[in-house]
Amino acid sequence: MLNLNEFTKQTLSVIVCVLGVLVLFNTLKIQTASHGVSAGETASLTLHFSNSNERVFSGPLIENMTILEALQGAAKGGGFTIAYKFNNTNDVNLEAIADKPNKVNGKSWKFYLNNKLIRTEDIDKIIIKKHDFIEAIYQ
Repeated sequence: MLNLNEFTKQTLSVIVCVLGVLVLFNTLKIQTASHGVSAGETASLTLHFSNSNERVFSGPLIENMTILEALQGAAKGGGFTIAYKFNNTNDVNLEAIADKPNKVNGKSWKFYLNNKLIRTEDIDKIIIKKHDFIEAIYQ
């Protein structure tokens, strides 16, 4: 049974997630004014954190949007940060999503596009298509 403190934390967590999704939708609406968007075409991004916590983002498909750009939009709308750099071969070197560092203590972020593992280094090169399902799993 949850005590009041745990219940409050869970309730606040849900409220923050809902607010994050609303901010993401507003952000995507602003972006769609200057990018080609097809009505009814969406894609989704799910972040699975190691503690069974997940954040789900869904929105209209923006023409030529990459997985990295979708992750940046989710971070902005969801109130968390992402840290990355480009290496000397112009691949993404993901350092962290929220408070979860990449490639530390045997844990790393793994990305899947429509249930197929993709290279994290390529998330800036892969263009999202209609109905794509993107997952980032911290394990």
